[in-house]
Amino acid sequence: MLWFNAKTLRRTYSGVHGCRNACGMTMIVLFSLMLSACGFTPMYAQPSVRESALAARVALIPDFEGQYLRNALIDRLPPSESARYELRIAPVQITIDNRAIRKDATSTRGEMRLVTTMDIYDLQKGNIVATRPLEVIGGFNQLDNRFATLTSRDDLTRRLLNEMADQAQMQFALYAQNAAQSIIP
Repeated sequence: MLWFNAKTLRRTYSGVHGCRNACGMTMIVLFSLMLSACGFTPMYAQPSVRESALAARVALIPDFEGQYLRNALIDRLPPSESARYELRIAPVQITIDNRAIRKDATSTRGEMRLVTTMDIYDLQKGNIVATRPLEVIGGFNQLDNRFATLTSRDDLTRRLLNEMADQAQMQFALYAQNAAQSIIP
């Protein structure tokens, strides 16, 4: 004699409860697939070769703009205790030009240009292996209200420094990727 009954089996896996179990299992599978597709890695996972190649220290940069740029770069680069490279960035030079001149010789628009250079210093070899120029340009409104003009200019400065940090990260990533490909077959 069988140890299960056909009626019991039919009742257990059919009807509303069967749908709930199937839907629940489907949701669990879909959630686990979505979680793996978002780049989730366990907290204690070892860094890959590519991530360790992209690890770098950022040297101190003078002035407020340099501190802001350094912090933005530290946030963007993967943390590592044993970085091979150090990013040495020259002080940021800011140039503001007046645009959109009115008849009374006042301007209503300002153009801000931030320029610096980034040296990629190899800590193992002890020399500079690459130098990259960094330049970003943006515009801001110059209003009759001085506070609004200063706020607009400060906001633009922060946005341009974030853009410069993205540019520096991309330049370093391209260099590190090419260097890693020449080392790792």
